[in-house]
Amino acid sequence: MGNKQSMMFEYVEQWQQTNLTKKRFAEEHQLSVYSFRYWCDMYKQTHDNSLSEENFIEIHPENMGRQKVHQAQIEMTLPNGVQIKIY
Repeated sequence: MGNKQSMMFEYVEQWQQTNLTKKRFAEEHQLSVYSFRYWCDMYKQTHDNSLSEENFIEIHPENMGRQKVHQAQIEMTLPNGVQIKIY
């Protein structure tokens, strides 16, 4: 991890322990508000566990076999409207 990234991630971790807004924290530490917001987003992306294995479920479709199927056996519609169909 780069020196700048390490330093900014430390600021993000410090901010997380406060009740301050990002803007207020940045001002108190003489940081650019926009830069601090950027580093908060970068921190979240690199420390986000929402895609960890425990957040997935394994599915076992019954009776699918190896036959040609013309109708979706499993259909999912995600909150953003994307549809996933498994044949």
